[in-house]
Amino acid sequence: MKKLFLPLFLFGLLLNACKKDDSNTKPSENPMSKILEDKTWTLASSTNGPFELGHIFSTITKGKITQLGCQMPEPGIYTVSLWDVNTKKLLAQKAVEQTTANKLTLAGLTEIIIEKDVKYAVSVNSTINGVTKPYNYAENSSATVFPFTVGSVIFQSTVYNSSKVPVFPETFKSKRLFGYPEFTFIAD
Repeated sequence: MKKLFLPLFLFGLLLNACKKDDSNTKPSENPMSKILEDKTWTLASSTNGPFELGHIFSTITKGKITQLGCQMPEPGIYTVSLWDVNTKKLLAQKAVEQTTANKLTLAGLTEIIIEKDVKYAVSVNSTINGVTKPYNYAENSSATVFPFTVGSVIFQSTVYNSSKVPVFPETFKSKRLFGYPEFTFIAD
């Protein structure tokens, strides 16, 4: 029995030493999902278009974006884009396959470094293979909606552009959030 105890004891020590320390792991944030859970927003959809729809955001801390996604009324493969607002440069773009209506779908991407207080835009195009699809929107009856903060993310304004292909979306004054493009942000 003593011969069995020592190897099991050493194995237990080794196993415990190999465990990853997750105590310093930062939680991931999906800010659009948090908004959709908030009962002060009225959710609806529309069929007009074609549009590039989304919002401008900044963050209160440096971090990274690891996923892009969307939640559209119909299943399909939607193009979700991440833009630098100052340069209008495309930073990342993913074809996101949403298999269920109105179900958030996220797709992984190579990490994009996000700088504190820099403005970015995330958008989704409402056209699939030349066919305009419906899009969702959320409306808040508050007199002043923008800017507002969800976790580490500051929503600055709504953006859109009339286009059948992904293009940089321009700022649009509205109390609505259009298209429900989503991203996963992890603060440093």
